[in-house]
Amino acid sequence: MSDLEYLSLSKPMKLFYRIGRKFKNFGHSFCNFFKTLPSKTVKFFKKIKNPFVFLSDAFRFGGWKTRISFLIFGFGNLVNGQFFRGLLYLLYECVFVFFMITFGVPYLSKFDTLGTVQTYENPETGFKTVGDNSFNILLYSVITILVILCTIYCWYQSIKQAYLVRQMTDVNKKLSSGRDDLKQLGNKYYHTTLLSLPMLGLVVFTIVPLIFMIFVSFANYNTEHLPPGNFLLG
Repeated sequence: MSDLEYLSLSKPMKLFYRIGRKFKNFGHSFCNFFKTLPSKTVKFFKKIKNPFVFLSDAFRFGGWKTRISFLIFGFGNLVNGQFFRGLLYLLYECVFVFFMITFGVPYLSKFDTLGTVQTYENPETGFKTVGDNSFNILLYSVITILVILCTIYCWYQSIKQAYLVRQMTDVNKKLSSGRDDLKQLGNKYYHTTLLSLPMLGLVVFTIVPLIFMIFVSFANYNTEHLPPGNFLLG
């Protein structure tokens, strides 16, 4: 229908015409969705498969430096003179190992029960034994899981950098120095540098509390199950 024909219609006819167009467009969109669903599914599984294929290629063709980078973050960068980038990866791995030993593993090991040691006060001596706090276990376990996911991404990027350095050295291409990396943070990757702190705030003050409250909604959060006197699971 042309614009002139549409303008010549009465108000009720215009309304019925618009409703009919919406149903027609919905039908086309619905059919197109199922037509493109197989190709979209194939693309989705390819995106999932690509990182695993890359890791396999990096281990097979990346040389011994890249293979060691599977265990030591930033090793491929360090041995090829990219000390700034390699030290950042290595420092992150050291902090992660220390975090998991002293903080992450003790809380994550109690994630399935949310505590087994109950707070107890001896009526005779008045001595109080502080037990497990389900709220703390749940919160710190969520934080640990997010840290592990970030570490997996950092591990993947470390291997990617090591493999890239191997390819660049094979063709005698000059590697970037630490000064070049700092310049890129202020020029080429300035938007990433600028958004790093807001994204960190979003994760700490929005995503972590949201996931925490979702887990709490599946627990026995009532007057009879309140930490630290009682557990959220019981």
